[in-house]
Amino acid sequence: MLRSFLSVGSYQRVIESEGEEKVADKIRAAVEPFQNQDGTYRFSNRYLMSVFRKDQAASIS
Repeated sequence: MLRSFLSVGSYQRVIESEGEEKVADKIRAAVEPFQNQDGTYRFSNRYLMSVFRKDQAASIS
């Protein structure tokens, strides 16, 4: 989990200014409520997607 978050490009500037361990500590604290008893994490995400077709009205699902 931590590797995937730290590999996101938008975290690189923060890591450069605050240090990787400090950023990792903040991420660990933020995801703690989502950790299962077996050590895995479960995140439920919602996605809003727009689909457009040429010459048709847009539909949202």
